[in-house]
Amino acid sequence: APALPAAALDQLCAQLLHAADLSNPCRPFPLARKWAGRVLGEFFAQGDRERAQGLPVSPLCSRDGTLVPASQIGFINFIVLPYFQVKRKR
Repeated sequence: APALPAAALDQLCAQLLHAADLSNPCRPFPLARKWAGRVLGEFFAQGDRERAQGLPVSPLCSRDGTLVPASQIGFINFIVLPYFQVKRKR
């Protein structure tokens, strides 16, 4: 098989890395739940820092205002699903 040009290989690697980054909802539920909690923990820590500095709290970064199940459904519907639907068509 012919080798891919360097630019095409770089693009392929970037797309694979992005797909892996978005793949958490595709994992078995106990594992997906664990990792979603870790990611939201990072978001909440960011929101805590923003609040402490008197800044507006970024979306999904408020411990008090973020509904975890709704945030995950939104992530799947508006980020994960469209990404993989576009990739499937190529």
